[in-house]
This record gives sequence, structure tokens and C-alpha cells, in this order.
Amino acid sequence: IYYFSLTKNQAVWWDEAEYLVQAKHIAFNLPNTGWFEFREPLMPVIFAFFYKLGLGEMFFRWMMIIMSLLGIGLVYKIGERFYNTKVAIIASLLMSIFYLDVFYSMRILLVVPSTLFSLGALYFFMKGYKGTKRPYLDMTLAAILTIAGMLIYYASVFIIFSYLVYLFLIERFRLFKNKRFLTFIILCLIIFLPYGIYSMSKYHAVLPRFSALGTSATGDTFTPGAWANYLKQFPFYLRTFFLIIFILYLIYFIFNFVIGYDLFFKQKDNSLNSDVFMFLWILIPVIFLSYVAVILSGHTEDRYLHSVFPAIFLMVGNGLYTIYNSLKKFNKQIIILAIIIILIIGMIPLVKYTNTIIKDRVSSYYGVKMGGLWIKENSKPGDVIISNSLPQNTYYSERATYYSADEEKIKSYKPKYLVWSVFESSGAPESDYVKYIQGHSKELKPVQAYFADKEQKQPILIIYEANFS
Repeated sequence: IYYFSLTKNQAVWWDEAEYLVQAKHIAFNLPNTGWFEFREPLMPVIFAFFYKLGLGEMFFRWMMIIMSLLGIGLVYKIGERFYNTKVAIIASLLMSIFYLDVFYSMRILLVVPSTLFSLGALYFFMKGYKGTKRPYLDMTLAAILTIAGMLIYYASVFIIFSYLVYLFLIERFRLFKNKRFLTFIILCLIIFLPYGIYSMSKYHAVLPRFSALGTSATGDTFTPGAWANYLKQFPFYLRTFFLIIFILYLIYFIFNFVIGYDLFFKQKDNSLNSDVFMFLWILIPVIFLSYVAVILSGHTEDRYLHSVFPAIFLMVGNGLYTIYNSLKKFNKQIIILAIIIILIIGMIPLVKYTNTIIKDRVSSYYGVKMGGLWIKENSKPGDVIISNSLPQNTYYSERATYYSADEEKIKSYKPKYLVWSVFESSGAPESDYVKYIQGHSKELKPVQAYFADKEQKQPILIIYEANFS
């Protein structure tokens, strides 16, 4: 609630604006310039539904928070099933203060929804696969959440895919004789088939993003050194205490697996089962995303790894529980106190960073928001704007927005306004866009500006009225 009060009026970022622009386009047929058609389609459709009900950005911000809380609840429920209540409490507690979850629950992005759908799919699949009550209903819910998650963000399938790999390791080809598993697979195919056919016919890939990845890879630099980019960030993610606990427990798990792998594969001892799944849950996304970083010039973003942290925190929780279980015979109360102190010491830097990053980013893109709202008030539907903040300006101004530094192309657009800002790449003094503005001072009249300082000496965004007649 505290962070929501700080961020409820913050400007949307590029990716946020894309989903909201497309949602407005679906709901009200407003311009959707800036929407990247290779993105997954479902979230804008969901937003459009709520737009039609008269709701909007503030509701979507609350939606992200509620989804985050539901996700934390599912981390607890999954932790209970794989380990025990104590481990589940530790993992859900760490997830609730972790900056990736808290920060992105304040943003209208796919990070929180995709992880929620992934966790939901895993939870219902586990219930359906091993449960005795309404297993086929649970499998149906798991299939719906799996495909819905994939149509929100393709990486949503990592968690359920990791669990299927885990099941195959312990059951091998018996898995394909399991009626509940087959029900899940068939339902997934049936639910996905209509969109899959559409995507193949239009994009020549089962998901548009796969086609975009292939196209991007051909134009980017192959960067072998980027394979470790995500691994290098783990000290930053976990900070010292939890990083040490995670690494030590990982070593402990690997040692036990090496000496007892035959017992695991023959399932004569299932004590390693939970840790094997958690390891796969972490490993598979990291390998895939590292490969993407290698083929896309080393590009990485912290949010892409959000869905692996429930598994990491469950392993951290089980590491602490293992310590407690080994030492409680000496003095149970002192060991519990020591674990609590470790948790508090480890949580302090996480909370501090969460607080810092949220406050630091609140004012980002403020000028783009205010400029877009000003344009909306001082233009008419059908007017065209030139700006490099395509989706943000389209979202706030509700006017078609394009970007170009080519003279003939700009004139062909017949723009009402041109926008210069320090954001994106158009603001650099050496950019062609800046040179274009400087070379057309007679046709471009500054009519509004926003500044970074009270003295109004550091402009961050200037709106020029265009007159090419």
C-alpha cells in the first residue's frame, strides 16, 4: 500500500505503454502506433475487457498488486507440497520483500502475471497428477493456465516444462501411459491450436515472439561471452547472506545427488526429488535466457528471471531448515533464534534496495507523460505526432505517433507536433533527429517544455508545433 501510494501516478515505460496502447485500440479503436505485433496477445485483450467496463490504468495497477499477492500465496502452497510449512513460510516471506517482485508489481508489465499463471499451472497440475479429488478438473485448470500464461508471455511455460522434465526423469516412459498427464497434454493442444494455426499462417512460428527472436538474431552480434551474464547478476539479486546460503545448499544438493543419483533414478529414495525439481526450475530458464543473450548481442534484463526466484527461495528456505533440523537436538530455541537473526540480516539489504529502486524510478519518463497529456488537450483526433517515445506518446495523447529523422518522410506524415526529449535515442546532440530540428527552426515553433530542475535550465522534453505549409 505504501509503495502503491508512491507510484500510482508514475509514468508508464515503453513496454507498459505497448500493452495499454493495444488494449485501447482493441477497446476503442484508438491508434496503436508503437505496438510491436510480435508480442503475445492475451494481456492487451484482458486490459481491453476492463477498459470496456469503464476501468483503466489505476485498476490495472491494483491488478498487478493482487496478482503479486496471489503469486506469493502460491509460492507458499507449492513450498508446502514440496517441502514443509516452515520452508514455505521462509520462501514466501523472501518473495514478498524481493525487489523484482515488489518493483514489478508497481509496473503494468508481464512479469508478475506470467509468473502467477506459471505457478497456478504448476499447482493445479500437481494436484491433478497426484490427487484423488477432481483430478481432471485440476488438469483442465492447469492446461488453461499453461496456455493462457504462454499467450501472456512465452517464458511462462518454463516452470511447467521443468516439472514435466522432472516427472520424466523419475517415471520415464511410464509418464506417457498416465491418463491424467495425457489429458493435460491433449487439453493444452486443443486450447492452443486455434492461435497456433493463426500464428503459423501469419508469422511462420507457433508464437510470434519466436519469429521475432529469429529475425533479431540475424541482425545482432553473436556474443559468446554473454553466456554468464545472468549468473553474474546473482550476487546482486540475493546479496551476501542469501547468496552464501543458496550456494552452500546447492553444493550440498549436488553432492548428495552425485553419490545417490542411482537411488533417485530408480526412485528407491525420493528424498532428492524436491531439490531436483527446484534445480531444473532454475537451470532450464537460465540456460535458455543465456542462449538468447548470446545471440542477441548480450542483451539481458533482470525481470526475465523473475519466475526462477520462487525455486531459489524455496532452496534457501530448505537450506535454513536443514541447518535447523541438524542442530535442533542441541538447543531448539537458540537455533530458531539464530535462523530468525540470519533471515533478518539477509532481508535488510533486500528491503533497502527494493525501497531505493522504487523511489529512484518513480519520476522516470515524467516529461513524456506530461507532454503526451498536453498534446491530447491541444490536438484533435487524427493529428499525427513525431516522437521517439512511440507507445508512451500514443498512450497518453491518444494520437498516432511515428518517429523519423528523414525530411521527406516527416513531411509525408504532416505532423501537428514534433517532440524532442532526453529519453530513448532521439535526444542525443549528435542524432539525426536533433540535427533535423535544428535545421528547421523556421518551420518548428517550441510551444511547450518540461524541465528536470526548478530553474528550468535543463529541458527534458520540448514540444514543437510544425508548420510545413
